[in-house]
Amino acid sequence: MNKKILSLLAGTFLFGASFAQNHEITVLGGNGQDIVNSVITVDISNSDYIYLDWNVKNVSGGTVNSIVARKVIDPVTGWTDQVCYGNASGGTCVDPPTNDWVMNSGDAVTLANNDVALANLKISPNAPENSHYRYYFGTPQDPYQDSVDVIVKNVASVKEMKKTVALSVSPNPASDVVSIKVPGVDKGTLKVVDVLGNVIMVESFNGSKTLNTSTFKNGVYFITISGEGFATVTRKVVVRH
Repeated sequence: MNKKILSLLAGTFLFGASFAQNHEITVLGGNGQDIVNSVITVDISNSDYIYLDWNVKNVSGGTVNSIVARKVIDPVTGWTDQVCYGNASGGTCVDPPTNDWVMNSGDAVTLANNDVALANLKISPNAPENSHYRYYFGTPQDPYQDSVDVIVKNVASVKEMKKTVALSVSPNPASDVVSIKVPGVDKGTLKVVDVLGNVIMVESFNGSKTLNTSTFKNGVYFITISGEGFATVTRKVVVRH
């Protein structure tokens, strides 16, 4: 499978004093916005890997032990993921065995003031579906200090929006003939149904047609134009001889 690299490759998490809950989280080299408790959306149409590479910087003024936690809010059967967390010299990689996972305190990364930890997060979809992950950064005593949600959207499941077309029927009421026009439609199907639901006729339609209504009984009829690439449209016409 091909690798899908998210544009957020230089995310920096800045931890305040002793990992206080009001510490600042910013993104450098990404979208430049504060992403405290924010949402990152990743669109997929196949089973490519998703990689998230973030930096976690200690700006507390002292030494702290840093851990990461992960929660799958919307799990998909068969999907797997991996969390790697450490410093520049290496770290620990875990395939979380449960939807709610917290890094062991023994694997915490000790960070002196201004030291940076590396978070490498991988999601492996086995099929394009929708899912939702949440990643937390904190300490063994308080692992859920700040979070970033990653929402995975299966864009292949979004149906293409059909264009809206205009159907004109004139004259209306009609007597002997009706002119039917649908600009922008080169190919479709025309169907005429009476007020009782009886199908009077079905034939191909190429954008315009003059319909002979001289043999129609007086009454109400519904003209429907349908086809590929545009929304079905229906108009009512009254026939009076």
